[in-house]
Amino acid sequence: MTTKNKIKSIVIISLIIIIGIIAARHFIGLHFKKKFSVRPAPGVIVSEVLKSNFYNSIETFGTAIAKNSKTYRVKKDEIVGNFNIDNRFVKKNEIIVALKENRKIVADFNGKLGKREIAQGVLGSDSLIITLDDLKNYSAMESEVLSGEFNDYQIHTLNLPSYGSITINMIQTFDNLSINDEKDWTIKVSSAVEESYRYRPYQNNIDSVRSILSKETAKRIADKIESTNMVITYNNEVKKYDYQDIALEHTAHLTTSDKYGNVVSLTQTLGPNMGSKVATKGLGFLYNVTMGPYLGGYLGQDKPGDRSSSHISPTLFTSDDQVVLALGAAGGNKIPIAINQVAYRYLKQKFRLYDALVMPRTYMYDSPRYVEGHLGIDRFNDDVYYPEFYNVEKIRQEGYFGRVHAVALDTINNKWIGAADPDWEGTVSEFE
Repeated sequence: MTTKNKIKSIVIISLIIIIGIIAARHFIGLHFKKKFSVRPAPGVIVSEVLKSNFYNSIETFGTAIAKNSKTYRVKKDEIVGNFNIDNRFVKKNEIIVALKENRKIVADFNGKLGKREIAQGVLGSDSLIITLDDLKNYSAMESEVLSGEFNDYQIHTLNLPSYGSITINMIQTFDNLSINDEKDWTIKVSSAVEESYRYRPYQNNIDSVRSILSKETAKRIADKIESTNMVITYNNEVKKYDYQDIALEHTAHLTTSDKYGNVVSLTQTLGPNMGSKVATKGLGFLYNVTMGPYLGGYLGQDKPGDRSSSHISPTLFTSDDQVVLALGAAGGNKIPIAINQVAYRYLKQKFRLYDALVMPRTYMYDSPRYVEGHLGIDRFNDDVYYPEFYNVEKIRQEGYFGRVHAVALDTINNKWIGAADPDWEGTVSEFE
């Protein structure tokens, strides 16, 4: 073999070896990648929708608060005779327990007896606590859905003890206002919020609810706002607040629909910051804390037997008995405000659902007016005006103006669409 042929053979063999090595590395790499780098496929979990009969009744937990309650501390060695207190019903002036030296404990009112456990070393192992609770005048209240009218739609939300009548009155007032631009929106809507919220302390019975719901009330409020002489100036300063300033572990809202037209708007809350942070042993759930002003309670005004009010407002808008918009929100006392502003943007101003959630919201608290100023709405609010004498502030703070979640019926394509507030942690999912 000539030198030339030897070189040629060596080159060919070298190329074959190199190609073989590259191919081997490639296939070995694929093998180990599949073996050691397996990740779940992205996407959603899909399951078949099965038809089934809904329950006629739903069992759940609840907590009843006694109208009257009294506690007695007793030493065990002082008790005379049989001692039976668990779930025993006694009448007023009846002897609860007989004690030594002809002493006795007598019931102050009709009620049921119970025993409270005592930690060792606190009151002593020889002591016990007897409680007398009167639940005679307490019963769970079966509340009907509260309805009203807005534009060409019907609005349905919660009745007493929630602020459903305030929610409806507010958007009815919006409907009577002349809102031509963002200047009108900033001033008139915040003023409507202020006026509607004045009725919260007076929403305490069915008659007051009917008065608040009347179209005449909404028209009177709107006329007052329209007749106000407003001096307008432009201000583009934005006050920024930290994300951490918002109370976490709070209210949650879910809105969902199916292809059959069934729609659910559900709000769950314990109050701010995980409610009372107290749970009864063995029950497994926390108690709420809804008596404070943060959620609409008026400290010092509550009496035994009163029910705590709440701003939660899961809401449906219908047209010809067909749901066209369902929404709700988290955000404490800003819930009705956020819901109504989104609904108005979508149903009356005809924004797309997502844009209705993105558009700036306005809020009133005492004297100042606040206008939303987060990044998602910058393209909308380049020309927002404020009244000089109203002390309006533009705020950028995640979640401050409520966190809305909504679904709406796209009547053109006959399809449900959803939108989650871009200012919070919500999301939208679709299942086939």
